[in-house]
Amino acid sequence: TKHSFRYTFDAGETLRLGLLGSQDSGEPFFSGKNSLGYDHYAFYLQTRKLGRLENLVVGHFQVQWGMGLVANTGFSLGKTSSLVAMGRTTNMIRPSLSWSAANYMQGAAATVVLAKGLKLSAFASLRPIDATLNAEDASIKTIVTTGYHRTPTEIAKKNNSYVTATGMNVRFAKDGFYVGATSLYTHFNRNLHPQTTTLYRRYYPAGNDFVNTSIDYGYTGHVVAGSGETAIDKNGAVATINTVNVNVTDGLTVMALHRYYSHKYNALYANSFSDGGHVRNEHGIFVGLTWRPLYQLQFSTYADYAHAAWAKYRISLPSDAFDTMTNASLTLKQWRFNAYYRLRMRYRDNSEKTAIVRHTSHKARLGVTYDYGQGWSSTTQADFALTEYDAADYGYMFSHSVNGQWRWLQVSANFNYFDTDSYESRLYAYERGPLHSFAFPAFYGQGLRYALMLRGDFFNQLMVIAKIGVTNYLDRPTISSGLQTINGSSQADIDLQLRWKF
Repeated sequence: TKHSFRYTFDAGETLRLGLLGSQDSGEPFFSGKNSLGYDHYAFYLQTRKLGRLENLVVGHFQVQWGMGLVANTGFSLGKTSSLVAMGRTTNMIRPSLSWSAANYMQGAAATVVLAKGLKLSAFASLRPIDATLNAEDASIKTIVTTGYHRTPTEIAKKNNSYVTATGMNVRFAKDGFYVGATSLYTHFNRNLHPQTTTLYRRYYPAGNDFVNTSIDYGYTGHVVAGSGETAIDKNGAVATINTVNVNVTDGLTVMALHRYYSHKYNALYANSFSDGGHVRNEHGIFVGLTWRPLYQLQFSTYADYAHAAWAKYRISLPSDAFDTMTNASLTLKQWRFNAYYRLRMRYRDNSEKTAIVRHTSHKARLGVTYDYGQGWSSTTQADFALTEYDAADYGYMFSHSVNGQWRWLQVSANFNYFDTDSYESRLYAYERGPLHSFAFPAFYGQGLRYALMLRGDFFNQLMVIAKIGVTNYLDRPTISSGLQTINGSSQADIDLQLRWKF
């Protein structure tokens, strides 16, 4: 079982505080290294709008500056969300009560208004991290971000290293134009020493001290908008990303994005647009558009090409990647129809690791939603996958979900049947969860997934959520492996959540 609590207090717009405790299944509670109870705690105190002090956070917080080439500890949903946001930047410091033990800062951060249109933001952070250490000198081999502390091995890695980070951002905005500058210094108490003998890790960050500096810039107008950021690390390696958006008509918007991330560029808190998931070893261009020819009809599509100049995980040579997606939706009174297709072409090493072979993935989805009125709707969906690598790998999934509300009770139910050849043709489905959580579980093999979630709101103060989900596999006698093995073909999960406002 896992459990957590979250407490927040608001005093208007001026003062806010929060506290969270979180425990994963199998982690010690009030014992061992968790003698204070929960395995992970998060806390913050925030004050806002006090004269020139626009924002002050003490405790856990997240930082998002520029386009993320230097500092972005927030959450991203990938290319589709970038198309929706149309390249807009978000400069913010915000408190964090995340269950994740990875993406947060711990210390103090503030934003001060120096003059009209001119703001200065700064932070200082000192926090423990989990790490796998090299046996010969106790240096850091890899930074562990799972947050799990269940087994003796995982517990031994808990908080065995520390990282200090300090950063500053100054930003000036006027008449739609803006320009900003960011600098970030990071120090590890242990030497960061990855296994650079492995080809794709050759240029991974190494050492104790890291410095990144960038300039971000942009303009937002009614027809044309653009933004960008150019950064450099302590060794002179460069990363740059630039976008332009054009509102061609009221219903048609086009976006183009170019990025170049040197294979030698290292920024430990970077998180920006990429095909490979890292701000490193990528040179590419992305073009996307959204078009609404009629009020009831909308199209969105993109095409993205990326080149890696150095080896990557499971790719021992320079390689290319291509990704394209098209989505269309049509609304007719109570009906909403949706069609989706995505093609991804990448490369992987062959089995002998003597050459790279194209890996192609096709994903398609057809869905229809009917609105019954009075808060009730249902969605029926069919997903398909085809992966081509060593051989063709197929998969499909049929899903049905119902959502609605009757007086004080909200209901959400879903059913999925999936059948795929292997993990290569896995399919994902969105599943609602309790507050502050959601899931896109991966389904592969053959089986059923069904879940029911009920939410009751009482007296505008008390909320209760109960959810039960079951996954039945039809192609295996056991689930998972090692210490997580389930000696059966069925796995059930139950969530209970209580919120009391007072």
